[in-house]
Amino acid sequence: MHSTIIFTLFAAFYLCYNLQPKITIAEYNKVLIQLRERKRTSYILAALLIVIAFSASLYCWGIGSGTFAYFAVLMGVGCMVVLLAPFRYLKWRHVLLIYILSFILEINL
Repeated sequence: MHSTIIFTLFAAFYLCYNLQPKITIAEYNKVLIQLRERKRTSYILAALLIVIAFSASLYCWGIGSGTFAYFAVLMGVGCMVVLLAPFRYLKWRHVLLIYILSFILEINL
């Protein structure tokens, strides 16, 4: 559950980051280009992911701890995206691999 919340917040923040006009995206990622062209759809999808992550953190950790953990994870994910995305270090294959590995570890431990 924790890995899913973090991955959902990462995807939402990266969608919002992708929509900024100062950001240049690589031409090889066609999904990001299509999402950038459809700004309204991207904002709605990002807002939906943010609400899902917030409600999941409230369900998982309770009201007080869930709210605090949500904003702490949001700040961490936001810093990671802003620092690593301009250098093209964030590739979706790598992020999905990290998510799957952490999800498997989370279930088994």
